[in-house]
Amino acid sequence: MSETQRPANRLAREASPYLRQHMHNPVDWYPWGPEALTKAKAEQKPIFLSVGYAACHWCHVMEKDAFEVESVAALLNQGFVSIKVDREERPDVDALYQGVVQLMGKGGGWPLTVFLTPDLDPFFGGTYFPPKPSYGLPGFSGLLEAIHKAWTERRDEVLQSATSFREGLGRYVQMGVGVGEERLRAADLFPVCDQLVDALDKENGGFFDAPKFPHPMELAFLLRMASSPPEGMSDERRLAAEHAVRFSLDEMARGGIYDQLGGGFHRYSVDAAWRVPHFEKMLYDNAQLVRLYAEAARAFDDESYARISREIAGWMKDELTNDEGGLYSSQDADTEGVEGKSFVWTPGELREVLGEELAAVAAAHFDVTEGGNFEGGASVLRRKTRDAPLFKAESAEEPDPRIEEARTRLLAARRRRVAPATDDKVIAAWNGLAIGGLAAAGRLLDEPTMVEQARRAADFVLGRLYRDGGLQRIWREGVVKQEAFLDDWAALSEGLIELFETTGERRYLETARALATKIVDEFWDPERGGFFLSSSLELGHRVPSVYDNAVPAGASSATVALLRLHALIGEDRFGEVSSNYLKRQRDELMRNPFAFGHLLCAAYLQVKGITEVAVLGEDGVERRDLLAAARQGLHPEILAYAAPAGEGDLLGGKGEVDGRPAAYICRRFACEAPLGSPQEVSGSLGI
Repeated sequence: MSETQRPANRLAREASPYLRQHMHNPVDWYPWGPEALTKAKAEQKPIFLSVGYAACHWCHVMEKDAFEVESVAALLNQGFVSIKVDREERPDVDALYQGVVQLMGKGGGWPLTVFLTPDLDPFFGGTYFPPKPSYGLPGFSGLLEAIHKAWTERRDEVLQSATSFREGLGRYVQMGVGVGEERLRAADLFPVCDQLVDALDKENGGFFDAPKFPHPMELAFLLRMASSPPEGMSDERRLAAEHAVRFSLDEMARGGIYDQLGGGFHRYSVDAAWRVPHFEKMLYDNAQLVRLYAEAARAFDDESYARISREIAGWMKDELTNDEGGLYSSQDADTEGVEGKSFVWTPGELREVLGEELAAVAAAHFDVTEGGNFEGGASVLRRKTRDAPLFKAESAEEPDPRIEEARTRLLAARRRRVAPATDDKVIAAWNGLAIGGLAAAGRLLDEPTMVEQARRAADFVLGRLYRDGGLQRIWREGVVKQEAFLDDWAALSEGLIELFETTGERRYLETARALATKIVDEFWDPERGGFFLSSSLELGHRVPSVYDNAVPAGASSATVALLRLHALIGEDRFGEVSSNYLKRQRDELMRNPFAFGHLLCAAYLQVKGITEVAVLGEDGVERRDLLAAARQGLHPEILAYAAPAGEGDLLGGKGEVDGRPAAYICRRFACEAPLGSPQEVSGSLGI
């Protein structure tokens, strides 16, 4: 029976594109919720929990290998209550049971596969299971039969194992929050910087071997240490940090992980040299990288980085933005069931689009060969050699017109292909990352279109997901669901602060403050000195938010937001919470900086101290010149904004001086005398 002939299961009622991908499976799927959990208890059946997301390639593979197979579905339907979860909707469920798989001594990831008792105690788990035994893994059908037999014939043993894992899970959710008592100092960040630099892949840039991820948070920290180093940092260390950043950004931008035609980064590279990507494109990766490349453009005065940032923003606008400005979650790795089909090229396809002469130029530049570098003799586009410039002809300052023409025509041809599916959920946290990334990039590159993208996204999220002081996580096709988690509150607060700094619009600051108040009231644990992912006990545990992964941990985003808000509005408890959390985590982030990339950026802000620069007065040339003087170079520790004189209550009613705009420079809540010239501003800031 074909998929379209099968009756739809319960997932057809769900809004999630990932869940709906499975709505014609013969598996009797349930979404996570009371109906499934009640059935499991009533029938005393174990729960089969499968967690994934719409753009996940191996999730698609397991669906094809298992969930679309009638015989596998029969085993699941007979012996289990099967629950399908979109990890983007329920990061708490995902985080908790990823921890279970790690306790079992296995690597986590997606698809996540966990077997639970009706009381939600886990007893077995893993990720992808193949149809037949291979890769050291059991075949999935055999695994189901073995677990069903154990449950029916040796249930006491299963329950004993579940008890052990329940106890381990209780310990797991207590892990991660440190016990440090010392305040971070500049000297603490120097060995952290050294650890990151020492981990640099000296051949290819970036960190670690395949699969190779971009690590934007760690690179952002190194960039800060290179561009505006803390006092006492040696030139040798600063230059090493600069090299690590530039080398990594260059190699990523020329590689196949970067979409050389349409802009935007794929999720990761399957090889160490960035040649062949895993083709899904995630909003959260690009939200961080649009800012990182803009910061590098400002720090190193390098237009090639600026262009990458603009192209990422352009891809986000063209491919991920709805009519009202909200940003979708991701684009799939697969097209028509084939990974990367939309993105790869053969020499014949180049000739068909470009003609012989231009195709030869493009093939040489983008490393398209007859043998190919991907499956089926196709090639992933990448700039072939390291000495090939990012965009310029070998002896020109302007982009090579032949390459530009080839890119334009190939992109137009690619858009006539079947496109990969888009997961059109709008997620509050990921939009918060994008709001902050676009606002900062627009400010750094003087690109009003980027700022407008950030403003539209912010207004969409605040208008659709933030009501009466409450925040929801998901919007899709007019349907709003799922109470927000810490990362939603924190990333949105952090993004709105960035948008306030860029635009001076007070409404964004006020909302950021309200979000931060909720964070402190409901997600902060003063006894443990840490943050929880959720304010709910629905899962039997409150899962801590600790480690930065592909997305900044809610705890890290909250710390950055609270530090910056404390500098802006002086609310004491914001400063106390952020300071206490950094103190608690000091030893942990020094021991394992790759688990705390975004928190390192918070630590940098605390060590440097945030300087507030408020340029107050009517908009015009004078105000803009004063603001520009405060925004020279890359200095993330300087929070500079402009506002009408009437909004000077942030600084105790200060405003214009003698009818002209004035700049107020404030450090640790003490403001210097107002300054009226750009030279005075830059001189006072030492930039």
